[in-house]
Amino acid sequence: QERIELLRNIQILTLPFGLLFFLIAIIYLQIAILKPIKNLVNTVMNGIKGDTKKRADITSKDEIGFLAGSYNTMMDNLNQTTVSMDFLGSVVHAIYESLIVTDRDRNIVLVNPVTKDMLGIKNNREIIGRKIDDFSTYKIRFLFLKSEVP
Repeated sequence: QERIELLRNIQILTLPFGLLFFLIAIIYLQIAILKPIKNLVNTVMNGIKGDTKKRADITSKDEIGFLAGSYNTMMDNLNQTTVSMDFLGSVVHAIYESLIVTDRDRNIVLVNPVTKDMLGIKNNREIIGRKIDDFSTYKIRFLFLKSEVP
């Protein structure tokens, strides 16, 4: 009987400590893991919406910190590429000769206004994404010949 009473007293005394430990573990989980993940998710969602200037403010040395750093690097690279594309676009539109820019697969990615006028194209959707080969060689040759005439 005394042993049972002793075990019951131990249980009564250890229960509050167990609950306190559990509460501390939950608070730690909230602060150390869930809050940075929510921060990173919000930052990524802003990036998806077009805000490429916002960075994840997580500097921990764990996997979440690594992921946040990788996201920040990706956004930096995206901003640099976007600025480069904007610059290229402004240069292409300033050229007074016909110019068609294609990717490696010969898809048209950019044309300047002179080219659109020469081909009789009103909207970029009529030409962007199409293969350069879709245009007859006669039309392309005519374009080049026309641009060489003084």
